Amino acid sequence: MSGETGSDVSGWTPDTLKVLEDEKIAALERLVTAEIRRLEEQTEAINRLISTLSEERVRAQEKFEATVRDGFVKQNEFRGSLDDLGKQMQTRREAEIALAASQARTEEQGRQIAELRSRLDIGPSAIPSLQAYQQHQTGRQAGIGASLAVIVTAVFVAAALVGLIATLVAHG
Repeated sequence: MSGETGSDVSGWTPDTLKVLEDEKIAALERLVTAEIRRLEEQTEAINRLISTLSEERVRAQEKFEATVRDGFVKQNEFRGSLDDLGKQMQTRREAEIALAASQARTEEQGRQIAELRSRLDIGPSAIPSLQAYQQHQTGRQAGIGASLAVIVTAVFVAAALVGLIATLVAHG
């Protein structure tokens, strides 16, 4: 419909315009209501997601704490084992003292044998075989002393490596 002219009367009256505007307002209210409902549904979905994520975070935190706790228990058990092992092992000083005492005994026995030999001018026929046996035993004792020194050194190196590994595990 067109506007009013001098000869034609417009079809738009205040009542028809009010009805048209009321329909537009009602349509807008429906759109706003639908948009509010959609936003409320999205808000509920987001809240459910946040709740789920929060629960997952709590479970993950508890699992992490349990893992850390288990790690500490294992580390403490390992440290305790190392401590027990360290208490049972011979110290370097003790090993050196034992080795020195063994060498001193060997040297003393060698001196005693030399003294006995000097006392004998001519002895029984078995003396050369006894001397050969004594020389063999002296060489054997020297070999045992050298082997013992190597073994003691290897034990101390192994203990140092175990201590180093324990330190690395404790700080790692």
